Amino acid sequence: MLLKTPRGMSLVTVLMLSALAATIAFSALQTALTQNRISGNFQKNLNSQQQAEQALFDSFHRINSFLLENPNAAVEELASVAVNEGSNALRYNNIESVQLVSNQLVLNGKGGFLHDSVSRQRAKLLFYPGVSSTPITPFEFALTGCDSVNLAGSGAIQSYDSTNPNAAITGADVRTVNADSNLTLSGASPITGDVFSRGNITLTGSAKVSGNINANGNISLNSAGVVVSGNVHAYRGITISNTLTIQGEIRANQDITISNGATIGNGIKTKANLIVSNAPTVSNAVLVERNITIAKWIADGNYFKNKSQIFYGGTTQNNFGTRNPALTVDPVELLETNQSDVTNAEFNKLCDPLGLPSLFQNAVIPSLPLERFKVLQAWNQRIYKFNGNTGYANFSDKPDAKFLVAAQQFSFANDTTPTFFLKGLDIESNAIVHVEGHVRLF
Repeated sequence: MLLKTPRGMSLVTVLMLSALAATIAFSALQTALTQNRISGNFQKNLNSQQQAEQALFDSFHRINSFLLENPNAAVEELASVAVNEGSNALRYNNIESVQLVSNQLVLNGKGGFLHDSVSRQRAKLLFYPGVSSTPITPFEFALTGCDSVNLAGSGAIQSYDSTNPNAAITGADVRTVNADSNLTLSGASPITGDVFSRGNITLTGSAKVSGNINANGNISLNSAGVVVSGNVHAYRGITISNTLTIQGEIRANQDITISNGATIGNGIKTKANLIVSNAPTVSNAVLVERNITIAKWIADGNYFKNKSQIFYGGTTQNNFGTRNPALTVDPVELLETNQSDVTNAEFNKLCDPLGLPSLFQNAVIPSLPLERFKVLQAWNQRIYKFNGNTGYANFSDKPDAKFLVAAQQFSFANDTTPTFFLKGLDIESNAIVHVEGHVRLF
């Protein structure tokens, strides 16, 4: 008896395998769709968070801009400025609410993306009132010296808006603060701003000044080829003994002495005497309340371009100018000095707007002998680091020397960093110095 061969088993097996494959495929597809939805939701949530953060940043910048134009604004005014709303077809961001708590603003930002994802972010802005009705910041002047300033190198003194990569260089003023504090420009540092001194100003180098020069004392200009773009004003006297160019006027309350061939673009004015012993080139008016002393060959020459505008109130030589006994020249005013700040030993906001001494009032001077850190030649641009982790700083040129000590940790602007104590700090070359903390000199 012959058995019959089974038929249809292959079909059943194929159908079972096809069903299993379809199940796996549908499961994978479902997983992929789920993952895609999760990724999409994550991206939407991330975008909405960014929109909420954008609302906070926009509000912060608006407050900053308002403060620049209204430095005495109350916190309540800033709260109204903080509110904003921005939107388009895909996204929106705004400040939902602003809470005023003591001296701080709490900003609640809301952001959305594709109108199906919403995020909220919060920021706290703290405000500290200034010590003066006139806002003074550490960066109001590019270089400030309490007792003196001496620029002997060739580094440029410039200023620009670091938030704008295309910003032009603007005024970077150099000044001294205390009474009779002198300022000396003996190098080749170009200054793109004004120069102020409450003492004397001496210019012997080749520095170009793209601004005015003002002094409460005397001004001595002995630099060949230098250009001063603005005016030169001295509460006392002015001496010019080299061939520089002053594109503005020179004005003084005491004598003006010119002993070399300087070029003066906008006239000479003095409440005292004018003494000219060499041939300058002078344009526009010359007003001298007292006497003019001038050599005949200069008086007869064409060095003063507007001879009809030369007036004096006392005497002159060689028929130079026109006498006017009633002539009065406007005086040079003293640069403003807040004497209460200058004489206050505890806090001088003019040369220390942040009140740094108060940060170190509990500092203990290290018992180790304090060293004087010097960088005299570093043509290879050696990097020197003041490292607060070890408490000392070792340098490659003196590997065994321990120069600095971090005696204490101080909290400054909510940042706790070490303080290094030094006897002195001299940097006269192009070394790179990194300070991981503060430096105090004793």
